Amino acid sequence: MRRDVTIIPLNEEELLIISSDNAGGIGEKAEDLVKTDYETLARMTLRVAIMECLSTGAEPISIILHNFSGEKAWDLFVRGCEKLLAELHYENIEISGSSETNFDLLQSNIGITVVGKVQKRKLKIGKTPPDSKIAVIGKPLVGVEVLREESMIAPLTLFLKLIGYAGVYECVPVGSKGILFETNLLFPNRKIEEHHSDISLVKSSGPSTCFIVTYKSIFENEIREIAGNLFFSID
Repeated sequence: MRRDVTIIPLNEEELLIISSDNAGGIGEKAEDLVKTDYETLARMTLRVAIMECLSTGAEPISIILHNFSGEKAWDLFVRGCEKLLAELHYENIEISGSSETNFDLLQSNIGITVVGKVQKRKLKIGKTPPDSKIAVIGKPLVGVEVLREESMIAPLTLFLKLIGYAGVYECVPVGSKGILFETNLLFPNRKIEEHHSDISLVKSSGPSTCFIVTYKSIFENEIREIAGNLFFSID
């Protein structure tokens, strides 16, 4: 199935995984549509890119930051990225990048690229059988909802735990195209409709506030217990 990553063979055993995300009109400038501090903006933007990378089974090795919000925003963006990396115990990953300092844009903008590596045999793409169980962890949130309903955002530590959990086939981050779009990519021959869950399957999930997990049915109770009130089944 398709994923939002670029896969480049390094050698006979390893693959390079490149993922990215960006955000515009969100930040501390007067013309921004959603107001939030730059640390939070960087953390949530990196969240999406690193989830895409991790979902393939890769280990991140480099973060590249693209700053279009002014020179003063750089340190705040880096600090936000460092906080997220510390949460995942990736403190040693170097952050590099560049700032647009020739022109002062009216709205805040940021882009982040994550580079990772994975052994070919450990690549977690196309591992889901057609009869596997499906659930969503977390609630799809976008814009100010991300700030107001933070408790319903799937923690990255939970995402990382389920990626390597026994009985789990794949964990797929959900972005602006919604849950249904991603499930239809996972299951092209399985008819999944909007009414098959207690949450909206077509709503944007903003900075990947939720993710899809596919798993063996015998592990459902364990996964439900781990995810708690963030678990939403898809029938």
